[in-house]
Amino acid sequence: MSETLGQAILRGRCERELSLQKLADAAWITKAHAWDLETGRSTNPTAKTIIRLSAALGIPLHDMIDAAAETYQQERLLTGKP
Repeated sequence: MSETLGQAILRGRCERELSLQKLADAAWITKAHAWDLETGRSTNPTAKTIIRLSAALGIPLHDMIDAAAETYQQERLLTGKP
């Protein structure tokens, strides 16, 4: 199983020793939204948010897109939505 978006965000934050607030500021999102994405409470970020998180965390964009896709797939499996 691939890494989810939340797992990628947490890994990136830990590797760069960023607080949630520092990440949020760098990605131009709210701290609450960053937390929701990292914890999986929010599973459908905009493309702009994924791009900004990628830049803020220094994670290649294609890896962030793959993580977002994995999150989406897991959400579909859990909810039974097509």
